[in-house]
Parts: sequence; C-alpha cells; structure tokens
Amino acid sequence: MIASLEIPEIPHVAGQPAIIGKTTLAYSEGEFRVYTTELEILWRWDLYKGERHLHTGCAHSQEGGVLQSQSKIRFFLRPNMAALIMPAQ
Repeated sequence: MIASLEIPEIPHVAGQPAIIGKTTLAYSEGEFRVYTTELEILWRWDLYKGERHLHTGCAHSQEGGVLQSQSKIRFFLRPNMAALIMPAQ
C-alpha cells in the first residue's frame, strides 16, 4: 500500500455502509490514483485522474479493488476513451 499525505474528499454515496477504516492511496499509475476505504461489509475504491474523480467501485478486499481499478485504468487509456477525459484545450 502506498502512503499519501493529500487524500481527496471521497464523494458521498447515498445508502453507503458505515466507514470503519481510513481512506488510503492503494495504487497509482501515471496520473491515475486509486483510493480505498474499508466499509462495514466491503471495500470501496475511487479512481481519480489528476483531481478528477472518474469512478467508484466496491470489492471484497482492498487487493480486489486495486485489480478492478487497474482494469478501469486500461479502459480509460483506450484512445477513444482518453479523448473523452482529457481537458479541453
């Protein structure tokens, strides 16, 4: 697990189970960062590119969240998808 000093405020999801652990930076790749939070019954993961929140998911374990987020990163790196999430110039 990677330590982080600047953890973003994770968006609230209605009906979310209670948080029982701290939000931590679990994975980073280039501009992408994945934060995980332990909830009562699962792990929540949030994917960011720079300061932009791209996706929220859940997993049975922190490692599972990292694997799922790596799949999402591959998706967002596809040329046609990358063009959609790049800032307008």
